[in-house]
Amino acid sequence: KRFAEIYFKNSEDFVPNFPSTAEVALFDVFDKLKSVDEQTFIITEKKDFKIQAIFNLKNNEELSSDLSNEQKNDVKKVFGKLKEKKINITPYYALIMFDADSMGEFLSGSTLKEGVDLKEFHQTLSKQLAEYAVKAQNILAHPRGKAVYAGGDDFLGFVNLSYLFKVLKELREKFGEIDLEGFTDRKLTFSAGIVIAHFKTPLSEVLKRTKKMEISAKKIGVDKDAFGLAVVKHSGETVQAVYKWKCDNQLTTDLLEEINKKLTEDFSDTFIRNISIVFNKLLDKEGAILSWDIQDNISKKSGGKVPITEREIVYPEIKRLVNKAYLHNGDNEKVTEHKLAQAEKLVERLKLLYKNKNTTADFLALLNIIAFIKKKVKS
Repeated sequence: KRFAEIYFKNSEDFVPNFPSTAEVALFDVFDKLKSVDEQTFIITEKKDFKIQAIFNLKNNEELSSDLSNEQKNDVKKVFGKLKEKKINITPYYALIMFDADSMGEFLSGSTLKEGVDLKEFHQTLSKQLAEYAVKAQNILAHPRGKAVYAGGDDFLGFVNLSYLFKVLKELREKFGEIDLEGFTDRKLTFSAGIVIAHFKTPLSEVLKRTKKMEISAKKIGVDKDAFGLAVVKHSGETVQAVYKWKCDNQLTTDLLEEINKKLTEDFSDTFIRNISIVFNKLLDKEGAILSWDIQDNISKKSGGKVPITEREIVYPEIKRLVNKAYLHNGDNEKVTEHKLAQAEKLVERLKLLYKNKNTTADFLALLNIIAFIKKKVKS
């Protein structure tokens, strides 16, 4: 590593400078700036431009005395233009780490069909993993993020928060295209750890947390094929959830993106806070709803004749709170029709997410993470 820059000095593919976490957080911001004012954007490409100083101005802090007058003026000019164009600045980015599931079993040949040549299988698998590694790096091309390494069956990369759901979706979809049908009936899957963190959070801590989330994802069940997603807030508070990559036959990332879109366009995220308030009181130590207590209480009121399921409690409450959170101007008939249609769509997405939860605590945490992303990534 120490001599890599010297060794690769004549290589066009080697880039000695890796973007800072602050820069990754601002990839999307500067990309938007470029589209509306390229002349101001060019300032950000100066070698001595102090990217972190943008956040000082955002937080109404004084610029460091270590900066020259020219550097201060550059930062002020860029920040002023971002403010003028109403381009939202977020100090958060995401780190993703994933590893293929049960690779030892695949490589040993224990999953292969009878009569299949192990060497031929290894060659095919290696070739397809190498091809996927190239695709993975392209998926994380600027301004989406930056790959640290892509080995095919393992990956590490920084992701700009604005593109998180799209990047996760494409990484998982492309991996699912690896075709081993002629050799085995099992599909190759991967489990991922994803952490959203403030750019000032020590990177070593973010890496540790990301690895922990990947391990948690692999523990979800025998089939694995899951992701662990966590937010490490600047305050130190952490919210985390573990989910399978698919809810029934739909990618979980699609559901998350749809819910996020509804929050941006039609609904306040207050229903997420209210759902959390209601159901957090009912959780046991494992994060599941204490359904036996609820059933006992309701059974007594109904004369003990009507058995009740957890979903019969949760689904109506989700619907009630979603309807209350609808954003609208006026109360005419068209608004009411639109509200009913949009609310029904959102409720169905939430029900599917709840149905496929690991625990109720994971469901609530995932909703809170969506609300956090919506708050930090404003259009």
